[in-house]
Amino acid sequence: MPRKTTTGQRRPMSEEAKARIAAAVKKAAAARGNTKGPHVAIPAKPAKPLEILALGSMSFPDSLWENHLTNTPLDSLFTPEGGIPKATNWILVGDPGVGKSTFGMDTLASLTEQGAKCLFVSAEMTRVDLAKYVQRFPRFGYLQTLFLGEFIDHNPQAILEQALNLGFDVVLIDSFVEVQECVQESLKISSVVAQKWLVDLMKSHNMGGNPQSRFTTFLCIQQVTKDGVFLGSNRLKHATTGMLEMRFDEEDKSITFLEFTKNRRGSIGQRLLFDLRGGGEISYTEQVQAPEEIPMNDAVTNAGLPEDSLEMRALARLFPD
Repeated sequence: MPRKTTTGQRRPMSEEAKARIAAAVKKAAAARGNTKGPHVAIPAKPAKPLEILALGSMSFPDSLWENHLTNTPLDSLFTPEGGIPKATNWILVGDPGVGKSTFGMDTLASLTEQGAKCLFVSAEMTRVDLAKYVQRFPRFGYLQTLFLGEFIDHNPQAILEQALNLGFDVVLIDSFVEVQECVQESLKISSVVAQKWLVDLMKSHNMGGNPQSRFTTFLCIQQVTKDGVFLGSNRLKHATTGMLEMRFDEEDKSITFLEFTKNRRGSIGQRLLFDLRGGGEISYTEQVQAPEEIPMNDAVTNAGLPEDSLEMRALARLFPD
């Protein structure tokens, strides 16, 4: 049978065939997109309209300027007028084993005793871990606590948002990076997205973004590198009111102290000694440091004071050889 000659032209594809191919391509693309695991869609936020304010036009309730008091020397360390301001965020960093969690819980207990509504968000320790803390520090037994690590398989993002909507004056987060990673792992999102969500959540509650309109303050414990350097992004640093460091004294490791290296509401470089060894609660001692250089008064220099006098011994301590 003679072969039928071709003209080199293809018959046009029917519309039905085109539709079947398009549907198959879409199905294959959807299948490829699901090979990386479940995808959590983050809704796009509407564009914020431009707003330029005259500083004098801003108004807030008088209660915003009433600081939370611990009734301890910590109050004067945070601010000159005393107390921890509302609507602020504080990062607590320090050497491993220096007592960051204990200090944070002790501060929260003091605030609670003075009438503040507080929440402890623990993403690192279990109920058993904290039960041992309560044995040593009975006042910790009154802390309202959310064990966020227990919800890693149950959308910890929604759980934390739900908890904060109850409205708190002060929230202690232990630690910031653990909460961030808990949400990151649960929702399969990047660390950048998880951190942005947590910072935005804190800022929202700073400004009373809860049904009770409380101007929430956050105390966030943050981890450091092996060299003791802050482990966090610039975005987190910029969202921070103050950076409080807990350190061992370089010469005497039995001495521990608190010192602000950043504080928008108070001074920096002032040290406050603390001691965890007493049990029950932390004790504080204000450390008075002599300035590095104090000009000697000529009248005192030439006064001819006896070398064994109290005055000369005091000067010897101020100006060692």
